[in-house]
Amino acid sequence: MVKAEAALRKEAEEVRFLEKEGHYELALERVDELAARHAGSALVLHLAGRTHHAAASRASAASDKVAATHHAAAAERYLAEAKRLVPNCVGISALLARVLLERGELGEADKEAIRAIHIRNPTDPADNNVVYTLNARGKNQRVERCWESACDVLRSIVASSIREVLDLDTDQSEGMTLAVEKATELANRCPYSALCFVLGFYEAAFCECFRAFSLGQPADPKLEDVPTGSINGGVYDDRLSSIYQDLSRLENRLLLVAKVHWCLMTSEKQDRFLSLPDACSLLEHMYSKHPAQKVLRSVLDPKLSVDTSVDDNSLDEISVCKDSEDHYLFQFNKTDNIFDCLFSSTPSITEAKSFAEIQEEKCKEGKEILQKLK
Repeated sequence: MVKAEAALRKEAEEVRFLEKEGHYELALERVDELAARHAGSALVLHLAGRTHHAAASRASAASDKVAATHHAAAAERYLAEAKRLVPNCVGISALLARVLLERGELGEADKEAIRAIHIRNPTDPADNNVVYTLNARGKNQRVERCWESACDVLRSIVASSIREVLDLDTDQSEGMTLAVEKATELANRCPYSALCFVLGFYEAAFCECFRAFSLGQPADPKLEDVPTGSINGGVYDDRLSSIYQDLSRLENRLLLVAKVHWCLMTSEKQDRFLSLPDACSLLEHMYSKHPAQKVLRSVLDPKLSVDTSVDDNSLDEISVCKDSEDHYLFQFNKTDNIFDCLFSSTPSITEAKSFAEIQEEKCKEGKEILQKLK
């Protein structure tokens, strides 16, 4: 079995070499023949999809629309079957999303790109792609590269939608009406926080979510919804809860992104992340970034003690210690739940509290924790 797989991979590499050398027609002929003989091989089908996708790009550059359409359709067909065989391969899904985008199927491309980003426990892209050399040590980098390709598709979709609106002729009433409709559709599909996420501005996306959650007396969402009546809820509290749920789902995506980047870190980087040097400087940084820094300063005492022997289970996962040079460190003892604690839960209707009340409670909790650390 291993020998057969090695032989098939070698044959696939020969086809790719033909394409690299410029023997495009021969490469296409060989790859179609290979795919017909090995219809159950994701490696071969992925290669066939890549080869036809490259052919579609060349045809498009030469303004040969017929050939471009033919090869793009073949690429989509091969990649869709490869995805069916190996649904947890980020590389296959990312390329399929790209092909769908270039074929003008923005909705399907958007779904596939998001699916690729959300794949859990992805397989090594090298297993199904002859472009890569089989090397277990480089798996994380390969996964990250494929994940970035999927993100590029999402960015292209948003950019395309924005260009479509900006290119409309708004001098005429018909053009203005269409521009408003398109802009409304884009705003409805991609609110600011979501746009930040798609464009890769993760910190901005999180800050926008935090800002929304921190609004003391938010206006009734029905006064600002686009299109009118699109926000669920018959009363104010229900409509507000609907918005909070959307923001919470976005925060969960940010959490997933954090987890993905964590998994892609080397063990050395993870170790550096688990020990945060100079607790006092870290608290000072928190002060500067927190929107309620004056209140935070009033309850947080930077003078921490190395004695962390407390009975509160909430501190089991974090301890304060000193390194060999007598610098304070925050040490994360566990990583299993480290990301689950990053974001607050979605507010519910029955538990609705003002921002001032929530702020007071959190400050009180912070003060109690630090008292135990002293």
